[in-house]
Amino acid sequence: MNWSARAPALLSCAARLCAQTSRAPSRRVCSAAKPVSYSPFPRAVSRDDIHVHRAEELIGNCAWKQGAVLASLKERERVYPVGSDDDLRWRISGRNRTCYVCVHSDYRAFDGDGRSVLLPLGAVYIYLTNELSGNVQKILKASARDKEEDVPSPSHAIFYSISTHEEAARLGIGNKLIKGAKADLAARYPSLACFSTLSPMTGFRAWLEDRAKDDSLPLTDAEERILCGNGASVADAVRRLIAGGEEKPSSLPAADSPLGAVLVALGARYIAGGSQVENPIAQFHLRNGALVARIVAGADRSRRGARRSLGLMANYEYAPGVSRRGQRFRRTHTAEVSAEVSALIHAKL
Repeated sequence: MNWSARAPALLSCAARLCAQTSRAPSRRVCSAAKPVSYSPFPRAVSRDDIHVHRAEELIGNCAWKQGAVLASLKERERVYPVGSDDDLRWRISGRNRTCYVCVHSDYRAFDGDGRSVLLPLGAVYIYLTNELSGNVQKILKASARDKEEDVPSPSHAIFYSISTHEEAARLGIGNKLIKGAKADLAARYPSLACFSTLSPMTGFRAWLEDRAKDDSLPLTDAEERILCGNGASVADAVRRLIAGGEEKPSSLPAADSPLGAVLVALGARYIAGGSQVENPIAQFHLRNGALVARIVAGADRSRRGARRSLGLMANYEYAPGVSRRGQRFRRTHTAEVSAEVSALIHAKL
């Protein structure tokens, strides 16, 4: 996508954000001149020219700079689209939340007075907690902001959304972004013991439908009995499950239900049970050295989650041994998985 061509839309959004920020009485800001131009994506660039910062550091206290950066972040967030400007600020610096961005010195927004601000080439949004998260609605739910308790010494950093500039993806900045965020978080929070994602399983539903149609779903006898229930065929049971999820996503099977357990087993076999990993999100994290730690049912009970994967999500953990695992995956294209996931993959079918 040509992001220079999107400049008018970004400028309009930036202007609105600037105006809103400049009206905040409690924040000391510089004058909110409207950004008027964006530099094109730098062509002669290497990974060494790209640096990782906390988004808060990039934004600072200047209203028009906030407007330009927030507009750019909002435009690029495709995993979980941002509903409001306050929602984006909460994801960046709200309770138990932070965001890291990649920048290049030549990729900027400029205003009419000659001022400029670095624009993000990519962003990763992180939730700090004391458990391996398995519910993305809990992370995203704006109505729970005031009720959520502070976690001063988190044990888990959950990378729940990663997005990059299309033209920068070829440089592997997603990998640099994760490494930079992980290093800074480890220094800021010595209590952290686990760095994991909570990632969509885009493509699982289509795989499930296709395998059900040609009667090739990898099910154990016990799993098939749970799925089919009253004697329906596998294809009919899958169609019924999909229809129910579309009509009422909140009814999708939970992690602790028998049907949820069947979906988890199928999800493990979809992600890592073949001779090669086909899912692009799994490929990204495994290439960067993660392992498939867990598949979770009922993790995304939204309409988007129902369409993507019937609510299933995956935890990819960046455990010690990242470099070795990444090299092995690039060489063999096979996934390293936890004992829990391995048991599901190798169950007797």
